[in-house]
Parts: sequence; structure tokens; C-alpha cells
Amino acid sequence: MAIATLNNGKYTLESQLGVGIFGTTYKAIAQPGGKEVVIKTLAPALHNHKEYSEFKSKFMHTGELLWQCEHPHLVRVIDCFEENDLPFLVMIYVPGQTLGELQKSGVRFTPEQVVNYTKQIGTALAQMHDRGLIHGDVRPENIICRQGTEELVLTDVGIVCNFTLGIRQTYANLLLAGYASPEHYLQDFTPRPADDIYALAATCYSLLTGKSPAIARVNHPHAALTGLDPRLEQAIFHFGLQGAEWRSPDMQSWLALLPDNSIPPLKYDRGVAVSEETKNPQPSKNSQNSGNSRKPAKKATAASGITRISRLLTSRTSPNLQNSQMKSSSILKLLVFTGAIAGISGAIFGLAVRIYRPVIPGDSMLHTEQSFPPRQNWPISETGL
Repeated sequence: MAIATLNNGKYTLESQLGVGIFGTTYKAIAQPGGKEVVIKTLAPALHNHKEYSEFKSKFMHTGELLWQCEHPHLVRVIDCFEENDLPFLVMIYVPGQTLGELQKSGVRFTPEQVVNYTKQIGTALAQMHDRGLIHGDVRPENIICRQGTEELVLTDVGIVCNFTLGIRQTYANLLLAGYASPEHYLQDFTPRPADDIYALAATCYSLLTGKSPAIARVNHPHAALTGLDPRLEQAIFHFGLQGAEWRSPDMQSWLALLPDNSIPPLKYDRGVAVSEETKNPQPSKNSQNSGNSRKPAKKATAASGITRISRLLTSRTSPNLQNSQMKSSSILKLLVFTGAIAGISGAIFGLAVRIYRPVIPGDSMLHTEQSFPPRQNWPISETGL
């Protein structure tokens, strides 16, 4: 960008953090106060697109909805504005490494950590869904582990998830491969919360195995995981990485399937400098009312709780492999037990027959006496016989 400041000098650009097909991000300093922030805008490749005006409008609308969200595990949007025909979102800078970076550095996560992480990100997504937002880009590369802690922050909301079909499919093919639900590749695809459930289940799989999940479009089966809590395995494979008809109906329902034995937040060094926990700074009232910023009045929200959904398992027909295995095992045990009883009974009877051999006919219950009338008393049917 040719300019060094934005919004009448309110933000001073320091460096470019990343540039992609659909978005560009910068690290900047906000005034007054000198706080570090991240500024995101649409990528230059979209500026000449015939639907750029619509993209810009959706970008701003998404930013305004995100500005209303307040969740400890969701990046805070503190400002959204338009300048020089470009839309901008301003977010709090979160120091740390992404889960994708930690994976590449050789870090492996335990099932307990994965459950803990999943619940953090899942509750953040649940709040987004309650606001009518869909993240659309859930994957390890967009989840930051706050420096020196076990706390995660979900970043980089997929602004393009509501764009045209061609852009969505390009996004799914190039960036979301393995994390995009099968519905992404349908002609009539419409983003839904179920897409984020699939992506979060795929993220769980990636964290547990250290490998990228299979691409849904190829329909390649995922490798089996051994030694997992059956509840975690069922949540990932049977209600997450499935077609829309089997997937959980909402994020809270899916989270309720996870095990309860998650570990508490721990502090440890993962190859980054351990420092005091950085808290999300609260936006200044004055800093949100300057320039040509577009912001709605903030709404009070109640924290979304996780409710149990035993009805999900009883009211829906689902591929419950665990129950099928239990039934098969019970039937096999019954057949083996019945066969054993029959074999033992036959052996006892045969042994009794051999032991109680008769001395004279009729001297045992197993050898009853048989008698016949004298031959001369037999009836004669023909003369001369």
C-alpha cells in the first residue's frame, strides 16, 4: 500500500503479516495508546472483480457483526471502516504461535489437550453462529495459542465464505483442502454452521494425528485412531466428518458429545518465550467514534452454555458402531454358552450308558426289559406255516 497511515492517522502500518488470494493483513499501531493491532482488507486481486462492490459490502457487514462478539477465544474486532474504496477490519494483536506452526515444529498434542482446545474454539464458534455468522475457515493455521499459555484464540474469519460459487470453490480447493465439508463442492452450496462443525472435527483429527485430514471431495477414508475415548472418536467420525445428514445439528450439540475430562489451562514453554499472560485490551470509547468508522450499537449478550443432547442419540438413526459391536458380542457369547451346555449334556448321557451296562434285561432305567410271546402263540396267517 502506498499510504503509511489509515483513518486520519489513527492507525500506523508497521509491516505486512500476510497476503493471500482473498485477503491482506498488516500489523499496525493504534493511536492513542500505541496498542498493537492487526488490520485486514480485501486482497488486490479482488479489486477489479466485477462483483467487488458486493464483496466490499459483505466484508463490512461481517466486520460489524464481529464487532458485536465478545468471547475470550475469538479475536476481538475493535473497528471497521472504509477508506479509498477499501474496507478495513481492525483486530487486537494476539502474540503467540498458531497450532499449525506448532505442528510443523514437531509439537504433538494429547487427546486431553485436543478436547480442551476443541471446547475453547467450539464455544467461540457457537457465539458466532448465534449472531448469524459463519467462520468458514477453521483450521490449525487460524488458531493462535496465546504465548505462554494453553489458551487459544480463533482468528481470520473467512470473509469469502459468502462470495460467489467460483471463489468459494477456489478457496476450498486451495486453502481449505481437508477442512471443507462435502457441501462446499455442490452447485447450490450455502454456508451453514454445520460447515464449521466439519472443519472443527477435521482440526481435531489433524491435531491428534499430525496429518492433514482427507479431502471430502475425493471421499478418501480417514485413518482409524486407536486408544481414544469412544466419545471423542464418535464425535469426530460419526457426528463430525460425515455428510450433512449425520452431522450434529448445531455446535453446542456437537460439543456435548465430547468427554468431560478436559485438562485445566496450564503454562508451559513450547519453544516460544514464556511471558506474562497478555489480556485482550478493552477498546477505547473515544477510539471507536472517530473518522468515518461504521459501527452499530453493541448488544448485551449472555454467554452461550453447552447443553446435553441425549435426545440426539435417541431420536436420530446414526451409525453407532459401538452399540453394534456390543450386540454382536452378546449374541456370540450366548451361542457359545448354549453349545457348551449341549456338549456337556451329551457327554454325560453317553458316559452313563457305558457305565450302567445291564447284567440281565431290565436291571437299569437305561436298559428296560423286553419280552415277546412264545413262538407257538404267534398268529398264523397262512396255512402250513
